[in-house]
Amino acid sequence: MLALHDNPVSNYYNTVLAVLCCKEIPFREVHLSASGDEAFLAKSPMGKIPFIEHNGHFLSESTVILQYLEAVFPARPLEPLDPLARARVWQLIKFIELYIDAPCRRLFPGVFWFGENHPLHVAEVLPLVERGLAAFDRVALNDPYLMGDGVTVADFYGYFSLGIAAEVMARQYGRDILEERPALRAAFSHLAALPFMGAIDAQRERAMAEYLKRKAAEAKP
Repeated sequence: MLALHDNPVSNYYNTVLAVLCCKEIPFREVHLSASGDEAFLAKSPMGKIPFIEHNGHFLSESTVILQYLEAVFPARPLEPLDPLARARVWQLIKFIELYIDAPCRRLFPGVFWFGENHPLHVAEVLPLVERGLAAFDRVALNDPYLMGDGVTVADFYGYFSLGIAAEVMARQYGRDILEERPALRAAFSHLAALPFMGAIDAQRERAMAEYLKRKAAEAKP
């Protein structure tokens, strides 16, 4: 049986988890933290999570895992058959990954880790994210899902990664990027109503509460 290794706090983990559930792939969860230990690096060479174990082999990097799952478990596809439409799904994922999620992570210390964000980072991240969101807006259809009629892998990637970005933007800049995008908010409501999403969201919220509690304790002098 396929094993998914990661922590429920991670948007990448929850993306892979949602895809597994949507495609009804049998799997088990293994909750752990990233590590630089040699035993961990043998399974995930960059010491990152998530990674999966399948048929005795290990694979890391969330977008690579998603592509693997689609190739090996073609039933209940989450990619369009048309090559151009399929490429646009992954184009949207790249916009989110590189130009929204990645810049927002520079602000995690002040938003989630009870530290302070350097003013230079605060100044630099906002225009980067705004540019990424503008690119996202040009491609996303939100009718009713991110790329049209059917659920695709981009929906789950967007739901969890833009959810984290929304928290960063709200806490750091007082911006509600979902309130600014009613069609996207509606698309996320459709996704949240899928039968397996409630359990994933609940697990994530519990894990985040425990994570923030631990970070708060670590930040105390």
